[in-house]
Amino acid sequence: MKRIAILLTLLVPITLLADETCMSPYMAKIVGQEDFVYVWTLGVEGIGDEQDKLVTVSVNPNTDSYGKVINSLSVGGRNEAHHSGFTDDRRYLWASGQDTI
Repeated sequence: MKRIAILLTLLVPITLLADETCMSPYMAKIVGQEDFVYVWTLGVEGIGDEQDKLVTVSVNPNTDSYGKVINSLSVGGRNEAHHSGFTDDRRYLWASGQDTI
């Protein structure tokens, strides 16, 4: 009987709704498709300029630049990129490193 219940549970379609996770309850909620995602990349000795970078990637499938790197900003060293987020009004992105290297 337990196996039948598990099997039925797995066969029932489930609709999942994702909700935005943010750092502040005061932050404006995202509505619609995001245009960009911001990614920390860690510098590796012997590759490129060896520095950590903040990379902007286009994620809107309705654009010609979808999936492409739009910008790359070197942060001037290998600082062990750590956290990032938006200001409450979503006008500015902040990012920090641990500055251990």
